[in-house]
Amino acid sequence: MKIILLRCLMAIGAAFLVLAHGSSLARAKDCSNLNTQTAMNLCEGDNFKQADAELNAVYVKLLGKISAVKTS
Repeated sequence: MKIILLRCLMAIGAAFLVLAHGSSLARAKDCSNLNTQTAMNLCEGDNFKQADAELNAVYVKLLGKISAVKTS
């Protein structure tokens, strides 16, 4: 039981490393200088889509690592 817990903690630690590394790859657009609500909504919508795609990629990697730990 202790080995499984240790492996899960290692997988979670690895996920944090992936998150820390991945967060420096893409930067959000600066939407602060836009003049209309529509332009701000579109800009922030793009930022949301980018962040969501990055989060989904990290989630898939984490699931793969956790699955590998469980089968070991």
